[in-house]
Amino acid sequence: MYLHLQKPVALISLFFLLQSNISIAQTAPKVLVVNAHPDDETSFPVILYKITHDLHGTVDLALITDGQGGFNGSELGSVYYGYKLTDSSIGRTELPRIRKKEVMEAGDIMGIRKYFFFDQKDDYYHLDPTPYVNGKRWDIPFVERKL
Repeated sequence: MYLHLQKPVALISLFFLLQSNISIAQTAPKVLVVNAHPDDETSFPVILYKITHDLHGTVDLALITDGQGGFNGSELGSVYYGYKLTDSSIGRTELPRIRKKEVMEAGDIMGIRKYFFFDQKDDYYHLDPTPYVNGKRWDIPFVERKL
């Protein structure tokens, strides 16, 4: 089962889909979560934990971006890690490494089996996905091959 989760409704649907699949097939679910940013999985950690621990399924996580665009909200991270992460040049340099480490530590608790990092540039917050999905910002053929 491969899913792209974007909205809370999808999460609720995933939960019921998994419950029905387990009842019908009596097999452990296999889930690939595809997220844009490291930390997006924290929107639904209980579902991932339940899949891996209660349903004995597997969860793999694919991350499209490197997470460097999160420097604007990194005041607490600056204090915690000792870098001025709110500075664009420092944040963009340090955040990809920090966020990978954090997602893998959280994933260990949730039971994530494999991680796939596509390291596409997380350049800035934008409401228009067009430059990304049409390949002007991200290497879409690379992402598609990896998926």
